[in-house]
Order: sequence, then C-alpha cells, then structure tokens
Amino acid sequence: MGNVAAIQDETQEVPAEIHKLRWANLRKRKGRFNLYDQMVGDFIPMVMAIMGECFVTRCEHRWDADVFEYCALSWQFREVHEGEMAPEYVWEKNADGTWDARETEVKS
Repeated sequence: MGNVAAIQDETQEVPAEIHKLRWANLRKRKGRFNLYDQMVGDFIPMVMAIMGECFVTRCEHRWDADVFEYCALSWQFREVHEGEMAPEYVWEKNADGTWDARETEVKS
C-alpha cells in the first residue's frame, strides 16, 4: 500500500501536460512476449514483477501451445515506428532481482 501512496504523491506533483507527453511516448514502446502456462502457475512472484514493468494491451491464452501471448507497452521496449511490427522480447532477471526486457533476434 505504501508504494501506491508514493505513486499517487508523485503523480499529483506533475502537471497534466507532462503525463500526456509521457503517455504519448510510452504508446510508441510496443513489444510482444510469451509466458508459458506452467511458468505462470509456478512462479507468481516472477510474473507479478514482470507485469509491474509493462502495461498489457492484449493477452491471449493459446491452449494448443499452453502459452500466454502478450502485447504490451513498456519503458523497457524500444520505440516502434508506424507500420513496423512490434518486436518480441524475453524477460531476464538481474542479480539484484529486477527484470529487464531483451529484444530477441529476428528469425529469417
């Protein structure tokens, strides 16, 4: 609950125009990633930490592959130009327990 209060305090100090600019910039940072059903069920804290790093815009559970496919916005994703497909990312845990998104190589 303390984190929510801190965020609310922080947002109250920032003018609305700045929030609009931040949102406009975040909307350009699109990415896709997968989390396997088993991973979601067994590692809830990990999934919660990753979800804290992004704003999910679409999630689909593919029963045939037993995977959740996510489309999301994140400050960790690079900006995507108009007409460009959102790149795919994998999440990697750092030594300090934080998570970073790494863009995967394009398969040809």
